[in-house]
Amino acid sequence: MDKNNYKELLSKLHHALDDKLGIDVLILDISELSSIGDYFIIVNGNNENHVNALASSVKEELHKNGHGLLHSEGTGESGWILLDSYGLIVHIFDKDTREFYNLEKMWNDAKRVELM
Repeated sequence: MDKNNYKELLSKLHHALDDKLGIDVLILDISELSSIGDYFIIVNGNNENHVNALASSVKEELHKNGHGLLHSEGTGESGWILLDSYGLIVHIFDKDTREFYNLEKMWNDAKRVELM
C-alpha cells in the first residue's frame, strides 16, 4: 500500500478510535526502522470493556475499508490487544499496561504521524 492510501486509512482509524473516546492516540511511522510493519497506532482505554470496544471499532473500520486482519492477539482482560493488518499494527492498551510497556519510548526514533 502506498503512503497516501495509508494516510487515508490511518485517518479513518484515528477518527474511529476518537469516536470511541480512545485516549492519547499516537501514530508512528516505523517503516524505516523495522521490517515488521509500516505504522503503529497506539491508544489506551479506561478499562477492559473500553479496550474491547476500541478493538471492535478498529476491526469494523478495517473491514469497511476492505482491509483484513493478518493476526490478532490479546484481550481487554489481559490489558493489551494487538491487531495486525498487513503492516499496520494497532496496539490497544489499558492505562497501566501502556505505561508498563512504554512503546513510545521503545520506538522513540520513529516519526510521529500528524493527521489533519
